[in-house]
Amino acid sequence: MRRLVLVLLAAVGIAFAAPPEYTLSTVPFAGGVRASDARLTLTGVHRPLSSEVREAGAWREQGADGPLWELAIRSLGARALRIEFRNFDVGEGKVWVHDGAGGERQGPYSGKGPFEDGSFWSGSVFGDRLVIEYQGPGPDQAVRFEIARLSHQLAEPANAGLIGTGDDGAGTCHVDATCKPEWAEAAKSVALILIETPEGQASCSGALVSTSSKTRVPYFLTADHCISDDSLARTVEAYWAYQSPTCGGKPPALRTVPRTPVGSRYLVSQPQIRADFSLILLPSLPPGVVFADWDPVDPLMRSELTGIHHPQGSYKRISVGTLTSNYWEMDYDEVPPQHYHQVLWNTGIVEPGSSGSPLFNASGKVVGVLSYGYQIGNYSWCDIKPSIAAYGRFSVAYGFLRSYLEDPSPTQLTVAPDRVSFKVDNRVVTPAVTQRLVARTMGGGTIQVASDSPWLSTRSVGGSWDLEIRPNLLSKPGLYTALVSVTADGVVRTVPVTADVTLRPSAVSVSASPNPVEAGDEDADGCRWAFKVTLEESAGVATGLTLVRFGSYDLTSEAERLFGSNSLDAKGKLEASLRYCGSPAVHALEFAGVDAPTKLAWRRSVLVEFR
Repeated sequence: MRRLVLVLLAAVGIAFAAPPEYTLSTVPFAGGVRASDARLTLTGVHRPLSSEVREAGAWREQGADGPLWELAIRSLGARALRIEFRNFDVGEGKVWVHDGAGGERQGPYSGKGPFEDGSFWSGSVFGDRLVIEYQGPGPDQAVRFEIARLSHQLAEPANAGLIGTGDDGAGTCHVDATCKPEWAEAAKSVALILIETPEGQASCSGALVSTSSKTRVPYFLTADHCISDDSLARTVEAYWAYQSPTCGGKPPALRTVPRTPVGSRYLVSQPQIRADFSLILLPSLPPGVVFADWDPVDPLMRSELTGIHHPQGSYKRISVGTLTSNYWEMDYDEVPPQHYHQVLWNTGIVEPGSSGSPLFNASGKVVGVLSYGYQIGNYSWCDIKPSIAAYGRFSVAYGFLRSYLEDPSPTQLTVAPDRVSFKVDNRVVTPAVTQRLVARTMGGGTIQVASDSPWLSTRSVGGSWDLEIRPNLLSKPGLYTALVSVTADGVVRTVPVTADVTLRPSAVSVSASPNPVEAGDEDADGCRWAFKVTLEESAGVATGLTLVRFGSYDLTSEAERLFGSNSLDAKGKLEASLRYCGSPAVHALEFAGVDAPTKLAWRRSVLVEFR
């Protein structure tokens, strides 16, 4: 046990200043359809940010972790905020965005960002205040990124979510998805997606679709008029289980439902003239989602069909109708009837924001993707009767999607295995950090193997290839996906690779005993208070101390002498006996550390009262 004499001439406290704040006025925008495509609902507006906004940020010292730059941006009246970063190049530094009030933190973003090109949108931070926090890589205190735009998501009305009122933007004639319990499983495949378009933030719907062998690769099917290229796919945030808990019940706030991090990848799409569909690959999935099966055979005329969707960016609804034939007189040069199913609704409707949602047959398989509906003048969607919607036929899309959703057929190029999976538990990889891929071609041509993700590398080894995972780049828990392309003589095989990542932080508790500390007789050093400090780890994760502070005194360099070690073993304990010399007061005793296996940081403090 170590002893320390703390001689304080005056009461000492710790006080962290709030980050400097830049405030933007209320947005004069009430939402509505996008000007260039009335099928999309605009749920937010983009607000350009000048260089003076970034200059409002400030650096401060953060103990052993080095300099920290912070800036708070407030956009009055927002439901949620996102930041577009440009020229982002922070090297080993880390950038987070959060609400500054203990809510979910988005990031950290390092290097040149998630796409390694210096340009990306952050994840959403709910509320009208967003804090950017930058832990710089060195002492030069240069902010190595630009803050280009703010996405201001429109606030919900005060009584949004009251069933049947229409106050959430969707019409009153919609049917709550949970009122059809027989579709509960299929509904788990459907998500609301938010996209940053050139005209602002927009909402669409879509569904996870399975591969023929149920590999759980997170392929997400939506409409081309929602996502037509990689720049749009990069901005997608997918929200799951945004639905009422019971039929007619109040749905949850969007901020409380599971979501997929930003960063999907565009795979293939076709415009309206070719059935209006798009397939993207999501970066990870939350627990509890379901993959929808599909059927490349068109349903029979007058079949009952079901749509599940998020009208106007609202919570999940369901519509039931029958397949009809060319009910409308349309410009068939733009929407060839052989590429679309027209559905006459018997129950419920669809609206802008429902775009991209799946059409299910009676077996619960996807047979279409919502493209457009028929609107008359300024009539509300609920007043248009009969109500009909057009879905791009899955049978048309199937020819473009087949290489992703079907197992590869035998050819002269063989690849084994046909899929690879890793499990990463606190940076420990099983079955191994490296797995072997074998590719052979009967023609004897050159084989090329490449990964599309930075966390997975490929290396040729004597005619085979090693797929090596880089767990340090998997900074969040969840299911990560990558595609390995194997090419020979113009033939391409893709091998889906998944990494199921679990990050378990340490659980460090800090206590002082006794607390409060009663004064005793003065010792030879004039100290009247003696107490013991204990740190205990209970989660089974080893960690190390990076900061020890008493009041304004940084004692980090004394950690090993005080506690006998600056490392805390899994399920271990560190103790130190201390003496305090000063006057009655309350002081903060602070600790910070970094977990050995995961590099996750933590901070703990305890207030010690000296009487």
